Formats: sequence, C-alpha cells, structure tokens
Amino acid sequence: LIFIDCLSAPDAQSVACDRQFAAQTAVEYLSRHQRRDIALINFPGGDAARETLQGYREAAENQLIPFNRQRVIEGESEPRIALQKLINSRVKFTALLVTDDSQAQEAITLLRDYQISVPEQVVVFSLDGSTRLPGQSAIPAIGYSLEGIARKAVALVLGQDDEHNRVRGTLLCD
Repeated sequence: LIFIDCLSAPDAQSVACDRQFAAQTAVEYLSRHQRRDIALINFPGGDAARETLQGYREAAENQLIPFNRQRVIEGESEPRIALQKLINSRVKFTALLVTDDSQAQEAITLLRDYQISVPEQVVVFSLDGSTRLPGQSAIPAIGYSLEGIARKAVALVLGQDDEHNRVRGTLLCD
C-alpha cells in the first residue's frame, strides 16, 4: 500500500509533494514580480504546514523580506474564515499563497467581495495546481506531474526507491 500526497501518511510508504520547495519557489517568483508583502494561508497543522512555513520563511529570508507573523494564518481549516481573519487584521499584503487551487478560487471570490482586485492589488498563488476558468487568466501555481508521482510510487513498490520520497513541482504561470 502506497499513500500518495496524504498529509499524515507514514514516510516509508508514501510519495509526498515537496511543500517546502513549493513555498520557496512561490515566494521567489512573487518577489521577482515586486510582490514582497506575501501572506500565507497554511494547512491547519501537521508536517505539510510545518514544511510549507519553513519554505516560506527560508525564501523570504533569502529575498531579504522581513518575516511578519501577522501575514501567516495557521490552524484554520476553513479557507474563507482564514482569509477573513487576514483581511480583518488590516495587515498589508500584495500576494497570497494558498495550499491548493480550490482555496485559490475561493480566495479570489472573497477578495473581490471585499473590493480587492485580483491580480492588480493581490496576486493569488496556489501551492498545488491551477485551473483556468473561462474568462479568467490562470493563477500562478506549482504543478505536480502525475507521471513523476507515478514513477516514484512504482519505484517504492519495486523497492527501488531512494531515501527521499518527495516530488518537486514546477512553476506554472502565464
């Protein structure tokens, strides 16, 4: 039995997305595009949250972006509530990292409800995939190759795995 991208699977029997690398890549991309006030709506908890925050912090430090704890929302399982907390805190942010595409779509809707234009005022970035909706531009995101994940899983089943069962995503943007 091999777990694929489960947030709490045993390491020896799982293939996971490299969330630290994803967050680092996202922060570097946003920084290159003059978006330095980057907020993060993180996973509610666990290894995925820890790895994502670590990547976010490391990349911010490498880009000389001061860490602002108010821009990080953790421990909230409802993305809508997490984003409302961020908006109501009145902390400035020009970019928003979210854990996946469904959160990105929800964030865009809520930001527009608050009269915040996307992507002009706030760029929303998905750390796991992006779907282009009709009439909208694609959301910048990290995408994971299903072929790469499948190869890693097959190698695990055949006992040919390396010590590192993480799959790195690639930057998806227009």
